[in-house]
Amino acid sequence: LGLLLLVGKTFQFFSEFQKPFYSLNTRHREFSWDGKSALNLIIAKSQKNADGIHLEDINLVSLNSFDGKITIIKLSDEILVDVPKNFGSWKLGSIYKLGQENKPPMGEDLLKMSVSKMLALPIDGIMEVSGEGPLNLEGQIAGWKSNLLTGFNFLTQVRTDLSLKESMDFITKASKIQPDQITSLDLFRSTITQSKL
Repeated sequence: LGLLLLVGKTFQFFSEFQKPFYSLNTRHREFSWDGKSALNLIIAKSQKNADGIHLEDINLVSLNSFDGKITIIKLSDEILVDVPKNFGSWKLGSIYKLGQENKPPMGEDLLKMSVSKMLALPIDGIMEVSGEGPLNLEGQIAGWKSNLLTGFNFLTQVRTDLSLKESMDFITKASKIQPDQITSLDLFRSTITQSKL
């Protein structure tokens, strides 16, 4: 009886391992990341205030573990985006809240679709990071490289639609990237966007 119970618990653990880390309002993902292909993630700071949860410091993180490169694109909250599903043009920082006011709520989905449309890239998942202070992804990844346990500690502050396995694979593979292979671009402060503004 004890052996059957142990087998059942082991099976339950491995099935949970493949499920999304948290139950966000995102649609069911049609595939799981195998750790070999490129992974495009939105990573944003989750801020709680009187109006509810607000996402700021929105970043697109593209991990290409095959080439050993990470690209981080910082997206300003002030960028005007053409939002899908006939919502019109909205500032990027207000899209999550706009989606959450919909019935049923679709904040994460709407943000992923909007960033995907703006950058013409598929978005594979989203991570919402809680905690104090601004979101410094370059510093976070450098910390993971020196101590992988800080990466797994990072996951305790995160809500994501990735499974636990995918999240751990992301941390493990990102920690192996050399600092000179991390490209960071602030879209609002690039020479291209400055001239356009």
